[in-house]
Amino acid sequence: MSADNRKILQRVEYRMFFLQGEIATEEPEKFRKQSTIITDEDTHYLESIIDKYTAELPKVTSFILPGSSCAGAQLHVCRTVCRRAERQFVSFMESNDVRPELERYVNRLSDFFYIMARSEDQVAMNEKVVDMVVDRYKKAMEES
Repeated sequence: MSADNRKILQRVEYRMFFLQGEIATEEPEKFRKQSTIITDEDTHYLESIIDKYTAELPKVTSFILPGSSCAGAQLHVCRTVCRRAERQFVSFMESNDVRPELERYVNRLSDFFYIMARSEDQVAMNEKVVDMVVDRYKKAMEES
């Protein structure tokens, strides 16, 4: 996994701990007073990564099959688990008081994991192409 993506994912992982803590507690107000909470700034961070990577990556013209890279495949699993959790979260909100900031954050997570998976697949493909070019160059140099 690229160092930049590792750093981004670690930041999101920490935020997810706070999200889980808030929805798991029986006293959300007490939790909010004593802990870090998810804010719209956190959602904007996810959206900034999504926008940045979408602009940098090649346009999608067909279905993407997970598995081009190990990290990409794992991130696609995160995306699908996140989608399932989002559906359960919507049901949870029907019977529980949930801040809208949490709903917005959860809504953006699966898109975030999707773009991160695409990024990792692109990095792996670029590395593969570079390795192929270097191998061909070395072979040509040995033959001459």
